[in-house]
Amino acid sequence: MITGDGLATRAASRDQVGIHGEACTAEALQGNFEAAAPLYDVFARVYPEDKFKLVQALQHAGHVVGMTGDGINDAPAIRQAEVGVAVSNATDITKSAAGLVLTTAGLAGLLAAVEVGRSVFQRIFTYTLNKITKTFHLGLFLTLGLILTGSLFVQPIHILLLVLINDFVSMSLTTDNVRPSSQPDRWRAAPLLAIGLIMAIGWLFFSFGVFAFGRDVLLLSTAQLETLMFLMLVCVAQANVYLVRERQHFWRSRPSKWLLLASAFGFCLTIIFVLRGVFMMPLDGVIMLQMFWVTIAFMVVLDYLKVGAFRLFRMR
Repeated sequence: MITGDGLATRAASRDQVGIHGEACTAEALQGNFEAAAPLYDVFARVYPEDKFKLVQALQHAGHVVGMTGDGINDAPAIRQAEVGVAVSNATDITKSAAGLVLTTAGLAGLLAAVEVGRSVFQRIFTYTLNKITKTFHLGLFLTLGLILTGSLFVQPIHILLLVLINDFVSMSLTTDNVRPSSQPDRWRAAPLLAIGLIMAIGWLFFSFGVFAFGRDVLLLSTAQLETLMFLMLVCVAQANVYLVRERQHFWRSRPSKWLLLASAFGFCLTIIFVLRGVFMMPLDGVIMLQMFWVTIAFMVVLDYLKVGAFRLFRMR
């Protein structure tokens, strides 16, 4: 609590919100903001510029700072903080300096703001991780396949159909049911890339295994093998969405209705393309069912690797 009022005036308010730590006045502060900021929970009889400097001191100590207030003298500190919050009855200057303006009286709206913010972060996190994994997987699979066999595993028209089918699922992630994290989130690009690469490598082994099985065991023709690769890439892309949407095991939370509908629509299109031979050589329905079940089985195995990777990088 940082206030220009005296200690006696703010004692009641301090107790109501559960701030029971040591208090510091401007006289005791003596301009030593870096040392005082982490030691005291209440700063009383401070000047407007002191509020600004205390926010800076907490930031220099490595904290992510949120500042709220209603008066003009709070505006500089609110602007400086990572999360500046203006209450509903704040002055226009204070509201313009804030990144978040509460529309109801009191601070209860902050709870909803934190929950919504963390839910939005989780959706962005899921979309980004899904994109990273798919990009690594598809790029490495096609590149290594071209190097090892001298030809592309799928035709360009198949890539176009793959993008069309998967885009519906990717867009539906904006409606997905997410659980806000219990701790503040921070954007950490390096661990995110590492987890995406780990999952992509897992799917890469699966993809080459399916290719080898279709070529050496099922003895499929080149055209049929291209259809099998298209089917496999669709299944991998769909399964990966359900893997990355949950940091715990994927069965811990239920997907949204629109995500399920988008997946169903994508699979219906895939079934039509593969069974009827639209833009590709048709495949037997038994092979398609086997592809679905094998993908689900490997998805469960890869899910444990994903959970372990999240624990390793402390991103649970």
